[in-house]
Amino acid sequence: MKGTITKISKQGLGIIAGADGSRVPFMASQSGNQDALEPGQSVVFSIRMVKNIAFAQNITVLRRPGFTSSAVTAIPTAERTQ
Repeated sequence: MKGTITKISKQGLGIIAGADGSRVPFMASQSGNQDALEPGQSVVFSIRMVKNIAFAQNITVLRRPGFTSSAVTAIPTAERTQ
């Protein structure tokens, strides 16, 4: 499932807004790199049911906030004059 991290506490507890409109809680320890999780990141994750409550697990960051692959632009070379 895809979604966006909406918030995360210092303790590593957070909420992902699922692409389907759901709000799924998670623990940062369910990510490979818990220090890298930030609000605004696009993520992909799976759902784990615990006593009929959905939790996100296997969280992978797809995109970091403010980063786009099109952000790199070419810098023109200065023309030499003689």
